[in-house]
Amino acid sequence: MEKTQRPQLTNQLMLNHESIKSAGSTPFVMKASAQMLESTNLTGSEYNPQSVGITPIKEEYVNTILDMFPKVMVSSPNVVVSNEVDEDGMVDKVSEGAAKPQIDFDINVSKPIINKYASHVKVSDEMLADIPFMESQIRGVLMRRLKNTIATEFMKELTQGVTPTYNSSNLTSGTTGTLIKDILPAVTADMQNLGGYTLNLWMLNQPDYAKLFVEAGTNFLWYALNEPKIVNNLAVTAGSIVGIDTTMFPLYVLKDMEISFGRTGTDLTDNKITIRCESRIGWNLVGNSLSALYNDTIANTLTAIA
Repeated sequence: MEKTQRPQLTNQLMLNHESIKSAGSTPFVMKASAQMLESTNLTGSEYNPQSVGITPIKEEYVNTILDMFPKVMVSSPNVVVSNEVDEDGMVDKVSEGAAKPQIDFDINVSKPIINKYASHVKVSDEMLADIPFMESQIRGVLMRRLKNTIATEFMKELTQGVTPTYNSSNLTSGTTGTLIKDILPAVTADMQNLGGYTLNLWMLNQPDYAKLFVEAGTNFLWYALNEPKIVNNLAVTAGSIVGIDTTMFPLYVLKDMEISFGRTGTDLTDNKITIRCESRIGWNLVGNSLSALYNDTIANTLTAIA
């Protein structure tokens, strides 16, 4: 026995004194303590690890734009939105006893389609039980992917699928300059006069967005007073500019994003759990709301306001 092991052996004998006395004729075997500390007896890179999950993945940028629109909870898939059309007559000052002028308008309705968006994940019981962060990670992935899809589809329909009530042909000429930055105050003023709406969100494709912010300018007082929200959005057609009053384009939510757990098919025998995420949501892109949307090319707009 090497000298370096003697103190450890002595300590073991003292600690196990009572066990040795009661052992009788039963052999008592001790392993040299040094062997338990040798690196060759240790495997794996870590011991009793603490699971803290993964570094979160950011939602797609288009989701931040979706959050700028109001959400309206509805209790039925049959949603009806009324629109005022064919206005006639006028309101005027009248004298006592004189006939009062008559006004007339029709009301038609539009019915937003409430669509279901859904997906699911299958995971083993053991994975949920053994990995502390697994449930929250799956929840995060499902909800992020679901919202990404909803946001992308909504933005594409809003910027490419509808025809606004007003465009460059309705703008007032001679109101401002010849740069992209000059479009916002000119179009805002015209849209306020035409439909009563103030466009609070402006969207451009990435190259046009970048160009706007490198243009030289000497007076940005309008921007300081109005604080318009200007974002890049790949759903906007390159070369175009979109302005919108977001209050006129709410998202009608029948079922908010919901996570549910259950077993389907052979999940029970296969020892699996199905985790589902779904939402029922729609939007209205017809009728009076289109008076609160400007969507035309930058070139046409600059020509119209020159």
